[in-house]
Amino acid sequence: MFDNTLPVSMSDGSQKRLDDSEMTTSLSVISYNFPNMIDESEGTFTNFTSSNLSGGIQTTSSITSYRSFITSSNYYNINNDLKVSEHAYLFSSGSNDYWSWRKPSDIEVGDYLLGQNKEIRQVSSSEHIVSGTLGLSQINVEDVDTLFVNGYLLHNDLQEEGGGGGTPNATFNFGVKSASIHINDNYP
Repeated sequence: MFDNTLPVSMSDGSQKRLDDSEMTTSLSVISYNFPNMIDESEGTFTNFTSSNLSGGIQTTSSITSYRSFITSSNYYNINNDLKVSEHAYLFSSGSNDYWSWRKPSDIEVGDYLLGQNKEIRQVSSSEHIVSGTLGLSQINVEDVDTLFVNGYLLHNDLQEEGGGGGTPNATFNFGVKSASIHINDNYP
């Protein structure tokens, strides 16, 4: 889950935000895949590691669903250009020289994040925001469960619903040009 004002890299080379009226489930995003990468449906994708990036390939995935909501706490601002919820997974490498899916709370200044076109981006800052309001987006893509948000590789993990550690003030589901509002998660 990520800041809904950040662009997602589309397969046609364009950048779209989730709140873009042209964002639909008929579009595809740029994804990144490794041989033997564990699918999120197996529930253990966070166990996947890679000692190098040479086996990975850039590919595309189809958007199957997407939504936006508001959170009131618990998000991270990484490098001052990537705001993600505490439930996001980023492909990163620390001092152990291997790459894995890690939550932002496990990423430290000096670690590395994978960017588009195999660009390696060093983490220069990471701030945990515990108060304030942030609009978040969640996109599910298939067959490869990854996408690039503001040039950073994220996993589309949907295991954590609701977002950001706080109860959403409102949830907006934009699937097939329709919307529904949930004032709280107890009343779907």
